[in-house]
Amino acid sequence: MSGFLGTYAPLWSDVNLTLQLVILAALGGGAVIVKRKQLARHGYVMAACVALNTVSILIVMVPVARGLIGGQQLTQLTGLATLHAAAGVAIQAAAVYLVAVWRFRKPGPTCLRYKGWMRALAMVWAVEAALGVFIYVMLYV
Repeated sequence: MSGFLGTYAPLWSDVNLTLQLVILAALGGGAVIVKRKQLARHGYVMAACVALNTVSILIVMVPVARGLIGGQQLTQLTGLATLHAAAGVAIQAAAVYLVAVWRFRKPGPTCLRYKGWMRALAMVWAVEAALGVFIYVMLYV
């Protein structure tokens, strides 16, 4: 055991799992913030989530995925990892786009136009995070 969660995961995988759970909690907090009509604060929280997730993807997830998906045999785990990677790329691209729209345009009507997209993205992000936890468990527990 080299991580801190008591599994066979490497340290960076444990750090990543913890970070993903913090990001997921921050997404929930962002929903509370937006209900309080604090749109600018909501935007900053979401931008931080997207930035942290981008770093996490590049430093931890891509190398692990390359090892899993790059294998010769197609197994249930490689299939799940491939699905997780493909969905993750689409979700992250959509998140970066929405943050860019918020950041580089005036808040208010622009943000409200994307409200449905934001809600849908939060839902699929949560499902994607759950799939990532499942893959972590299959790999290291």
